[in-house]
Amino acid sequence: MKRVILTNMCLLYKKDRLLVQIREKGDWPGLTLPGGHLEAGENEIEACKREVLEETGLEVTNLEEVGEFIWDWDEIHRAKLFRTSSFKGNLRSSAEGKMLWLKADELTNYPWSNDFDKILKILAKGLSFEEKIRYPKD
Repeated sequence: MKRVILTNMCLLYKKDRLLVQIREKGDWPGLTLPGGHLEAGENEIEACKREVLEETGLEVTNLEEVGEFIWDWDEIHRAKLFRTSSFKGNLRSSAEGKMLWLKADELTNYPWSNDFDKILKILAKGLSFEEKIRYPKD
């Protein structure tokens, strides 16, 4: 039986901009969203709030669970997907990567991490900027 790794990702947005991370670590390089692994004793919402704070300096509230994405490799990685437009604090980057507010049509100016297009389609569904996102050609 494969081991299941529980993770999360969170889309923060305001007006026509999305908060993205240019991840530089070799295990997951490219444009992605803040998030990470659950620690012992955490529930998914607590873990998501902690990861966003660690990676961005922002405290998030009113998390909306939008879905999940699963990678079935040697281990199964399950990412709960959240989004919110409710946050406070001072944005900063972290060792994970540089944080940027980008307009939806600017996303293709950067290389994307593995499956970022599929994750973004789930997270952007129903938001005002959804139709403005240009996805890399498959």
